[in-house]
Parts: sequence; C-alpha cells; structure tokens
Amino acid sequence: MLRYLMFITLAFGGWQAFADQKESLWPWDIQSVELQKIEDVDGPQTLVLKNDCSQLNSSGVLIDGIAWDQILSIGEKVWEIVQAGKPVVHIETPVAHALPRGLECWSDLEHWQAARTQTYEVIYKNGFGMEAVKFRFRLHYTYGGGKAELGKYLANVTVLPAELNVLWGYNFDAKVEVQPAINMGSSKDPMAGLELNVHWTVKTVVKESINSFHFFVQGDGVSRSSQ
Repeated sequence: MLRYLMFITLAFGGWQAFADQKESLWPWDIQSVELQKIEDVDGPQTLVLKNDCSQLNSSGVLIDGIAWDQILSIGEKVWEIVQAGKPVVHIETPVAHALPRGLECWSDLEHWQAARTQTYEVIYKNGFGMEAVKFRFRLHYTYGGGKAELGKYLANVTVLPAELNVLWGYNFDAKVEVQPAINMGSSKDPMAGLELNVHWTVKTVVKESINSFHFFVQGDGVSRSSQ
C-alpha cells in the first residue's frame, strides 16, 4: 500500500513538473519585449482640454497672492488610456499642470513655449515570433510659463495612446498616474518638475505581465524617461 501511494505521489509530481515546463514553453506566451523611442512624425497636436480654464474670463493675476515657490499638481491624477485592448477615447483630453499655489489658470502666465512631444513604442512577441501587442504612446507638454521673468511652470502635460494593435487571445490595459509636482529651482527662481508614470498589463490565459514607464518633465523643457 505504501509503495502504491509513493507511485501515485511520484507520478503526480512528474506530471506537475511536465505541466509547468509545458506552460513555460507555451508558444503563445510572451517571449520578448522591445521598448524604444521612435520618431514623432505627427508632432504636437491640438488638445481638447478637460475643464479648460483658459476659455473663462480672467480678471488677471494678483502677484501678491501667489506662492510662486509652492508648486502644485493641478488637474487629472489618474486616467485610463487602454481598456480591454482598446484605446480609451476621451472627448476632452485629461491633462495635468504644475503651477504655483494660488494661480487659478495656466493661461494667466506668460512666456509659454511651443508644445513638445515624445513617442515610445513597446512590442511584445510570442514564441511564434508574432507581435502579440504593439503599443505606441505619446508624451505631450507645454513649458516655460511664468510672470515677469518669475518661474518656469508646466501646462497641459499628458500621455495618450498613439497606436495600438493587440493579437486575438491577448488582453492589454494601460493607465497614467501623475505624481505630486516639485520645485526643482529655488524660492527666488522656481522651476516646476512633474513625473508621470505609465503602467500597462499584458494578459494571456496562463500569465500576466505588468510593466511601467516613467516620464519626468521640467519647466525649462527638459524631459527624462526611464523604465
């Protein structure tokens, strides 16, 4: 009886090991991931802004009532850009701003520079060498806003999907999270800094892969990116 139980245990253990090996070698599983910056042929696009304060009548800026060195992240904090393998269509673009405390609207500042964009592409390939997921996403931001040569702030910072292809049998979701703004300058010469994190998930019937990409933009127009 003991020998029979040992045989069942060994047989089950051997089958389980084979099953685990088979799963790892499943050709539909993701075998490689490529992430790279690509040429942005479209360039900056006109955004339909959500809660666009620039369309409201402004009575002007009271400089004495603004804490220029206390920079806040204003606007959206989290938004979905892909759900169930399909880009999320926003009629009004979700954006974030890095502005001084007390300022009502980014358009009250001066010296804004032309918008900048960056586009990245991530490709997931399975064991057949097929592209299971191809996802392009674009960073968009406007920088340099200030008042009377004071400060360099950020406006209309966003990450949006540029292109998405998902093979049947795979699921893809992605979202953007905005971190609190910081002052990278000094109290007399403030400069905004803002981090945006892009998180995405690729799922198959047997496995789930989670990845992130990070953007950091500054009020002087400089931007950095990392995984």
